[in-house]
Amino acid sequence: MGSYGLAYSQRYPKAFEEYKPVCMTNERSKYDAQSVINGDDTAIRYTDYFLSTMIDTLKPYEQGYDVVMIYISDHGESLGENDIYLHGLSCI
Repeated sequence: MGSYGLAYSQRYPKAFEEYKPVCMTNERSKYDAQSVINGDDTAIRYTDYFLSTMIDTLKPYEQGYDVVMIYISDHGESLGENDIYLHGLSCI
């Protein structure tokens, strides 16, 4: 599912939770900035693991096929810079 939103803890298995404390819900007011960053870092850590697993799954096929894997981010994520979180800033 990638690293998205404040409920990062729903984006990875508990066994991957290395950076703590972690923001556990999408209620920003209940957590400090470091908890949000920790959740995002952990979700990215799991995404890295997942992508590595996909690459390992594809490797045996590279001898007989033109194999390609594409992973693209659709946007960045604000993690508290200037007290801005998530994405989709409104233009005023």
